[in-house]
Amino acid sequence: RLAWSSLTVLLMMWEIITIPMQLFELGALSEVIELVGFFSYGFWILDVVASALTGIEKHGYIELRPFHVMGTYLRSWFILDLALVIIDTVVIIAMTNDSSVGSLARLSKSGRAARFLR
Repeated sequence: RLAWSSLTVLLMMWEIITIPMQLFELGALSEVIELVGFFSYGFWILDVVASALTGIEKHGYIELRPFHVMGTYLRSWFILDLALVIIDTVVIIAMTNDSSVGSLARLSKSGRAARFLR
């Protein structure tokens, strides 16, 4: 869990730094940012699954029963996580299908900063 949380923080920091940079033409660096972006996209999808399956602290006890853990996740952060993954999916599809989407699609990825609220 510590490694997963550390990777989460690293990816959030990467996105905070690189998302504004994507508004400009960066040459070869753009390809690196895009590649890490695809890795990040996969990571956030796995994070939704991991969050739904990870035990939680509830009333001083560790709750590990999947039904209760998923129920708590669905009532708390699931909607925000799902919305962010859907935005990422739409942006990736738009950028893959139409290269003229450019800056607008990259700017819409700034919604990922909402993950810091978590």
